Amino acid sequence: MRFIPPFMRTSFTPKLFQRRSCSAGGLSKGNHQYIEFGIDSNQVGGCEVHYLSDTTAYLRWIYVNGDIVGKGIGTKCMNALKTFLYEKGIRRFDTDTALDNKIAQHYYEKNSFTREGITRSYYTKLKNCSLEENKNE
Repeated sequence: MRFIPPFMRTSFTPKLFQRRSCSAGGLSKGNHQYIEFGIDSNQVGGCEVHYLSDTTAYLRWIYVNGDIVGKGIGTKCMNALKTFLYEKGIRRFDTDTALDNKIAQHYYEKNSFTREGITRSYYTKLKNCSLEENKNE
């Protein structure tokens, strides 16, 4: 499933820290960033964001530490992330879940994401073959 949130500026407790970009160039297309969330200098969760354009980002995954699940910290982390992205010029923020992942779907909808549709998945069966064999196919 694919979700799109409206952006909102809200106050939040968690701070983003130890931002690590995996490729040079900041928020430009094709780059991604690992972000950790912290409260009082303690890491409480993290996420991976991919930048699809100067104004669009994709949330690959997000988590909070297991001992604080269900205490509203995930929502505060999401609000911190949305604020961070909004301040960087991102205006569309996408993510998706497996069709049967009801927990994640509830989390995203609770955090102002809108269900947009169902994406199609593709796969191929891999076999062990050499590069020479692939040239003939």
